[in-house]
Amino acid sequence: MSSPNIILASTSKIRSTILLNAGLSITCQKPALDEECAKAKLVNLSAKNLALALAELKALSTKIPNAIVIGADQTLSCNNIIFHKPESLSAARSQLNELRGQIHTLHSALVCAKNGSIIWSTCEEANLTMREFSDSFLETYLNTFSDDTINSVGSYQLEKQGVQLFEKIEGDYFTILGLPLLPLLAFLRDSGFLLP
Repeated sequence: MSSPNIILASTSKIRSTILLNAGLSITCQKPALDEECAKAKLVNLSAKNLALALAELKALSTKIPNAIVIGADQTLSCNNIIFHKPESLSAARSQLNELRGQIHTLHSALVCAKNGSIIWSTCEEANLTMREFSDSFLETYLNTFSDDTINSVGSYQLEKQGVQLFEKIEGDYFTILGLPLLPLLAFLRDSGFLLP
């Protein structure tokens, strides 16, 4: 059995770390996609379908012959509103205030393409309940972890101090981090790309 050339169409450090830690040999490549332009054209989709559509566009934008290209995207929905990565610390503050005391859903999509065709996809979900944190905690959190807040869709990184924002988490850890690892590994095994 020969191992396929696996390309992660992403510059996400956490996604590449998850795959490398799982023993996959991967190459990371920034997808040839203007994500903001794509989102502007996909405005009528649900949060789940938006994540799938963006993951598909990323996978198809990276063209390496005979390689498996993994596209990934994550969206967040709360009270029928889709949230995106905040563009500033002020936007992160506003977003965290909206999520405070609420249950939100993370939709983590993965799409695998080969030679310009989709060969597999999934979108897994996790529900997270943010606690009623104090204003003082919020300001301390934002001032201490400002980079983390604007680099993720929910203004937090659960694998770091962002876990302190929550009182309850329901769902797979890797899904929350933005890469549903177990379904991906199952697909790679079932397709003969990994040992069963």
